[in-house]
Amino acid sequence: MAPTWIATERVFDEIMGEGPFDDELPEMEWWRSLPVVPVVGSVLFRQQTRRRWKPVTLASMLTRVPNIKELCYEPRRELGIIEIQTDGWTKNLIESFSSTQLCKLTIFENFNESYRDRWHRTIRFPCPAIRVPNPAVSQKLAYASLRLKTLSASFMVDAGYFFAARQRFWTWDMLTSLALTSSTLTNDANPVDINNMLQSAAAATLKMPSLDTIEIWNGRRGLAMVFRYERARDWQPAIITIRGTWEFKLAPAVRRAWDAVAHEEVVVQRSLIDLDKIRSHGDATRKLGLSAEVVRPVSLQQILIENWFQA
Repeated sequence: MAPTWIATERVFDEIMGEGPFDDELPEMEWWRSLPVVPVVGSVLFRQQTRRRWKPVTLASMLTRVPNIKELCYEPRRELGIIEIQTDGWTKNLIESFSSTQLCKLTIFENFNESYRDRWHRTIRFPCPAIRVPNPAVSQKLAYASLRLKTLSASFMVDAGYFFAARQRFWTWDMLTSLALTSSTLTNDANPVDINNMLQSAAAATLKMPSLDTIEIWNGRRGLAMVFRYERARDWQPAIITIRGTWEFKLAPAVRRAWDAVAHEEVVVQRSLIDLDKIRSHGDATRKLGLSAEVVRPVSLQQILIENWFQA
């Protein structure tokens, strides 16, 4: 028997949501009164935490660890009006990265499709079944990524908005690995929209001289797709991999755009996945064989187990 929404909400309740602070200002002042800890180089907020940190709280926390090099943030998708509020706080969190030494960032917004259905039946508040990323969050992250070496951002961010935010003078000098989800990568999307997004990605990649791999992907129940570009190395040609639950063909203009990135003709490899094997975004993540670690292995295992019990 599935738990009620109230029981589910109790598990994922907000950390410090009921005190000791009455509002945000004294809480932020308290965080900033704590001593700086320069020895901390890595911070992990895995989805195993369950209970939710406010992004604005994390932004204040990061001011106490200025030498952080790696951040893994795996929040759970918010629903309804709280999602809108959280997106605003997330912009503040991304802006706070500039005060750190951050070079490796992983954001994976976890979700459970059955939780959303249960919430919708209980609350009766409009909420899209599929996450609609806030363009401003993707734009903030695009700018912040100019200082990063590796970036993976899933579901909270959209590749289309990320690449659309690019300014002509931007250069990602240090970026070696980039993985982003795109809500455009669906079997019922207009192929023109997908090709336009991939062409924008190629234009941005021209400004990423150190990039080894870029992956643009999407996944949920019954759907999985990845577009991967790997630069030429060890006398092997540059490779584009298209793997998913449906056939997709690159437009000639998109092929030429990626040939320009590689300075040679790119080899295109294709493979199909049985859509019946994709019961969740966790299955999609595993079956796509992503080269980037878009989610911590233990978190992925927990997602798979959770959805297996609900299948």
